[in-house]
Amino acid sequence: SSTLSRTRSRSLSRLTIPPSSLDTTARHASAMSNTPREDPQARVGTVLGGRYKLLKVLGEGGIGAVYLAEAPDRSRVAVKLLRAEYTTDPETRARCDREARVMTSLVHEHIVRAWEFGRLPSGDVALVMELVEAETLRSVYSHSRPLQPLIAMEIARQLGGALAHAHAQGVVHRDLKPA
Repeated sequence: SSTLSRTRSRSLSRLTIPPSSLDTTARHASAMSNTPREDPQARVGTVLGGRYKLLKVLGEGGIGAVYLAEAPDRSRVAVKLLRAEYTTDPETRARCDREARVMTSLVHEHIVRAWEFGRLPSGDVALVMELVEAETLRSVYSHSRPLQPLIAMEIARQLGGALAHAHAQGVVHRDLKPA
């Protein structure tokens, strides 16, 4: 059986990811850079835990990939999978567990919702999230330089609201990106 856990009902009052854990992961990632990486595309079509069918790769990061997936109720979700070479590293696993706990505890209109996370019988570490179908900030900026003041103000308002909510929960986000 799957060890993905539904965590929407859990509440975390204070959690701050220390910079040291992020630095350690970065050092570990660079040390592992000689390890051949699996092709995320090879996972498309597989079903995780008998529940989430991976449909396509949405993006890749340093330690994982994000997929468009179909849930058992036929809805679309995003699934973040940790790269195989990181699933056995205790420091990276701990950081991902903290990230997942934080994400499942934050509920705000401008923060992606996360519903489930855990290790599957296959050894995969997965985070199941809300699928947000919208233009990225990077894309908006690439075709709207310079940003119109009203657009820039609206982006700042939404980002500020999300960060204020996270900060009120004791979470400090140290990795903001426009994508």
